[in-house]
Amino acid sequence: MINRPSAQVAGFGLLVFLLLASCLVAGVAATLFAWLAWLLLSLPGLALFGSRGASLAQLALASVAGIAVSLLASIILGLLVGKLPLLLLVAIPVAIALTIHLLRHPGRSSTGLALPATAWEIAAPLFALLLSFLPLYLVGAEFDGGHHFRSFFNADFFKHIANSEELARGTLPPLNPFAADQELHYYWAFYLLPATVIRLSGFAVSGVDALLAVVMLQNCALGLLAFGLCIRLTQGRVIPAAAASILTLLSLSLDGLASLMDWGLIRRVGLTMATVNQEALDFTQHWHSSSHLAGSTWQRLCLYLPQHELALLLFLTWATLFVSANSERAGAFPWPRAVLLLPLPMISFYVGILAATAITLSESIRVRRLQPVLIWGLILGLSILLLFPAGILSTNPSDHVSDPFLALNDELYAPLPERIAWMVPQFITTFGVVFLLGLAGIGVTSKLKEQGFPLATLPLVTVAVGVISYFGAEILIDGRLRVEAELKTSFILLAGLMMGSALFLSHPPSFAGAWRLFRAVCIPLLLAGLVSPLHDLVWHSSFPRDDDVAVADADMEALRWIRKNTAADAVFQQPLERPFLLGGKDAWVAIFGARRVAVAERAGAVSPTLRHAADLVFDTAADRETRERALRELQVDYIYLSRSLLKREFDQLTKILLAEGRDIIYRSADVVIVKHQRSTPAAH
Repeated sequence: MINRPSAQVAGFGLLVFLLLASCLVAGVAATLFAWLAWLLLSLPGLALFGSRGASLAQLALASVAGIAVSLLASIILGLLVGKLPLLLLVAIPVAIALTIHLLRHPGRSSTGLALPATAWEIAAPLFALLLSFLPLYLVGAEFDGGHHFRSFFNADFFKHIANSEELARGTLPPLNPFAADQELHYYWAFYLLPATVIRLSGFAVSGVDALLAVVMLQNCALGLLAFGLCIRLTQGRVIPAAAASILTLLSLSLDGLASLMDWGLIRRVGLTMATVNQEALDFTQHWHSSSHLAGSTWQRLCLYLPQHELALLLFLTWATLFVSANSERAGAFPWPRAVLLLPLPMISFYVGILAATAITLSESIRVRRLQPVLIWGLILGLSILLLFPAGILSTNPSDHVSDPFLALNDELYAPLPERIAWMVPQFITTFGVVFLLGLAGIGVTSKLKEQGFPLATLPLVTVAVGVISYFGAEILIDGRLRVEAELKTSFILLAGLMMGSALFLSHPPSFAGAWRLFRAVCIPLLLAGLVSPLHDLVWHSSFPRDDDVAVADADMEALRWIRKNTAADAVFQQPLERPFLLGGKDAWVAIFGARRVAVAERAGAVSPTLRHAADLVFDTAADRETRERALRELQVDYIYLSRSLLKREFDQLTKILLAEGRDIIYRSADVVIVKHQRSTPAAH
């Protein structure tokens, strides 16, 4: 048995490792301000759930609960005021924490959330940090005269950077950094976290580094919360809890093995891992399947999907409180758990909706009384209604521009009955040994109860929500949208499978023959799945030319100049450049310069008039009057010219703008920035 001093030493070691790793990944300044922002926003949860001598898992739970409360209150007040000043952002969590402290019943404590003192609690977060450290460390790697971003740090992560810088401006609802005249119709609540880091630093920390530092903190919290939930479900059994959480973090899919079977025997294994995206493969294709079940991993969640990771953190926090609810006062409505549901759809629309559905169903099944069930239904409805004043959803369909990535061709050629038939084996190959362990755990513990409540209810509901979502996506959705829905569903499904796996490992079947047969199936699945996390680690740490977006040193220097020397609400226009997944380099000014652009390909459905105007600005055949008319149409303050984006037209266009008498405020051999006096729209 591990004593408390050993557990405290292990916990201290994990925090030191997290601090050092974050400093290497994001820099010292970003790390310190990220820890400060995390602590600040965590204050309400620490006041409610913190206690002297609390374990790291309990502190992680308290922190995430506090962040949920702080984000929700900040969004509501910010929307009412129309902006979110830094002083208000700081005052909100402090005021809530003080209120909780003053109103908290003196005899009430958080002992019901206390976990056994064990060094095993650092195992899962350590795996999460180790799996993510090298890919995150290599984000923006400098070599060959540029800053390099590989897949999918040049797709999802670029969007996160621009949105974080947008939220740091403090305007609510936020505008679209890729289309300055539009609201941001995207779930943006997560971005308040890195935005707080940026604002606390006085904008000294960039969006890139703020995101990286926040991601490191979230990765550690993910491992701690996963372990804390599993040890709750296993009623203090440490080894099964650690094993279930680690297996889920590793996400032992057989798709990594599929890539080696396809290419590894022909080319070198290392080259295959560096160039082949296993997420696009399906092991069942070796059995002549013509369909593909899309599934992602928690490993990728720890890299460039921080908004979905935060939604999952809220769900795991709720689940832990739900499992620990026997210590609550009988008949009391669980408002702390209810508050965790409200911001979920604003943090991650699809993951949040699935998580909120699982929460509502689980809570309703537990109480089985009409009034609490109605309250939970109303809270779920309110969480969706909040999307409208936040600008995430609009009653005007034309406000919802299409994501350009949804234009990618992911059509299914297999008929629906064939796809449905293949789904069972594809669930096993996509989610590996955790899928079998999770289902077996739900089955063998279906009759076990704690305080009269079945232990398997929570994992059963979570898995059911995930599986139904998969079938719904296959039946109702086509193209790339189906793939996106299934990828996001996999995060919630894995949470349910992790809980089921923990139950199984802590309550193995007593029938020896069945146990031996089950091990004969699971052990080969586990060994075959070990290729997957290694494959993903290599793939996300390599820079093959086809997956790399390189921002030239000259451009990065100019973009940093923009961030420091232009007004926060300035609007730029750069040459139209498609996002990486559509064959381009993206809108660098919005991403690294932290300034809105009038028109960008990433914005999706842009007005043809504005798109044409943007083309005219950089058309060497356009005369001054035509260009001036286009600039008035775009309502921009600056023009960004780059040799990297314009190629041969750069020198010619620079000469033309000089001849037109334009005000060039920044010039290097490869970048020119032109200041334009934005005209005031005529009154009507």
